[in-house]
Amino acid sequence: MKNLFLSFLIICAACSVFAGTESVANVKDFGAKGDGVTDDTRAFKKAVTLSRERKIPVFVPRGEYRLTDTLDLREQSLKGGEPGAWNADSAPMARLIIDHEKGPGLHMKKSSSLYGIALMYDEKKPDTRFPPAILLDGVGINLQNLRLQYCWDGIACHPKNGAGRVNIENVFIVSCGGCGVSISGTLDIATLRNIEVWNNLHRPNVTAFSFGYNDGISCLRLFSMSNHTGFRATDPPEGWRRPDKGTWGTFTDCATDATSISWDISGNAAHQLGITGGL
Repeated sequence: MKNLFLSFLIICAACSVFAGTESVANVKDFGAKGDGVTDDTRAFKKAVTLSRERKIPVFVPRGEYRLTDTLDLREQSLKGGEPGAWNADSAPMARLIIDHEKGPGLHMKKSSSLYGIALMYDEKKPDTRFPPAILLDGVGINLQNLRLQYCWDGIACHPKNGAGRVNIENVFIVSCGGCGVSISGTLDIATLRNIEVWNNLHRPNVTAFSFGYNDGISCLRLFSMSNHTGFRATDPPEGWRRPDKGTWGTFTDCATDATSISWDISGNAAHQLGITGGL
């Protein structure tokens, strides 16, 4: 009986990757160190592969994980622990240190989600035009409780595929070099809530929010601080199937501060914007 009980404990330990109230693929169970120095890319990719096979989330405990290649997510989620504070004040969450220029930090494909994660870039490379920290590419993408820091472009849609029914909320973006959030090609009421883009390094010519073609978008409490342009409505990406169509949507309680241009409407596309409240 004693040997049977011991065997049971060994099996439980071996299956620790699936422990908890729901099964998860914990990146540390695949060898991730989270010390900010070790290259944890291989461990993350193994966890992502198992997550996709078993249809379980990838879990990232608190730590700093250096990644040297893009992570692709499709019909799965990557999540850290519950953030300890509003992520504008600090980053009390799992941090992914994006240490490459090969592609986006995270490539979010259809039905993927991201929660409770910070993506950090090198502050000492202010002129490096990194690919987007998060690339949206598909329908049904959900982003929540994130912090992006020192990237070039923060969140952007795939220029040809777009991102239908995307939901983005509770995001703080610190000192990007190009555009904080660039949304184009969304369908069926994309939703953006409580997103702030702050330019603490006073990098020039930064746009906080840019919108191309969006067939129904709802924006609530978006904020630009110390950027060149707060909100831009412009033409869809080159090659988009409807180059004449712009953004149709509502902007409620959206605001700017210490921003040179609050709203910039440019290009040839027709936009239908309802703007209420805000400063």
